Amino acid sequence: EMILCKRWIEGTFFYDVFEAYPIQSILGVSESGKSRLCLLNLALCYHAEGLIDPTEASIFRAKEEDKVSLIVDEAEYLNHPHLYATLRILINASYSKYSGYVTRYDEMDGKRVKRRFDLYSPMCISGIAGLEGVTLSRAFRIVMRRVKKDFPKATPTMYNTLRDMLYVLRIRHAFEVHKLYEQTDISDIVSARFEELFKPIFSLTKFFGTQEEWEILAQWCKEYEENFRVEALNVAQEEMILVSLSKLTPIQGQPDWYSLKELAEKVNLEYNRKLSSKTVSNILYRLGITRRKKVRGYTLFYAPPELIEECAKRIGLPSESLPSPQTLPSPEEEEKVAENWLQEAENVEQAEN
Repeated sequence: EMILCKRWIEGTFFYDVFEAYPIQSILGVSESGKSRLCLLNLALCYHAEGLIDPTEASIFRAKEEDKVSLIVDEAEYLNHPHLYATLRILINASYSKYSGYVTRYDEMDGKRVKRRFDLYSPMCISGIAGLEGVTLSRAFRIVMRRVKKDFPKATPTMYNTLRDMLYVLRIRHAFEVHKLYEQTDISDIVSARFEELFKPIFSLTKFFGTQEEWEILAQWCKEYEENFRVEALNVAQEEMILVSLSKLTPIQGQPDWYSLKELAEKVNLEYNRKLSSKTVSNILYRLGITRRKKVRGYTLFYAPPELIEECAKRIGLPSESLPSPQTLPSPEEEEKVAENWLQEAENVEQAEN
């Protein structure tokens, strides 16, 4: 985590050469050093600015006009399920260069002028509980721990020389870092969005770091992704449904058509859940399995093997995690099996006589 914090600070000076830059989520119990790490970020990060209880306008205007690295401390309120939804949307969009803009009409020289505010710039959020849900999927967590040793509080003047050196590095080596970023491939370390989030960190490790740091980061990121996938309920539900779907047998006479009710029952039985058919249906829609029909009052959905594999790739689920889809025997095969069974039964009867 120390290497990750260091890389993240360095990366704020090059964030605009990346397509995305992860939010840093600092969490931990009280008096564990969260605010001190925020102070260090304020002292060293590119155009760092500290905020407490920011408004929506203060975020998008600071990001557009000053290209700041926003350091938000005491952010426990962000996880409130019914409040601060707009604030969370802005934070969620700030990690990617292509998340869009906030549009506002400002009065300039007596005229109403349309302005677009770019949200993309580094962001650090600190709080006891950390981030949750969608926002967490755009961030990485740094868990602080209490120690007996007292560390000095960082101030901007303490690191003037180091910060100035980072500004010089930005001017001299931005194109080189961008080239390394384009060449870096970490698909064998992490997958899906985690590749997007951690690619800048590994690119900077190529530039600043050592092979040992690369290996330490690779191990940390693998474990982080595994833990996240276990904790993130929405991803876990999708995985459960795809794995259970792979074990289902299609409806007789309806190739690649499955019963929604049977799938819900199988998921609940195998994973000890209580998902309704409606919930399972919504998750299937989210995955891209949208074709439905009604047969004798039952809802069936269409999911050929190639679509199931595509859905698995979409959520970063390795194909080996899915069992081979169950298929029904053809009428000819069924007839042959029946003939063999009858022949064996006759042979047994003759042997007994």
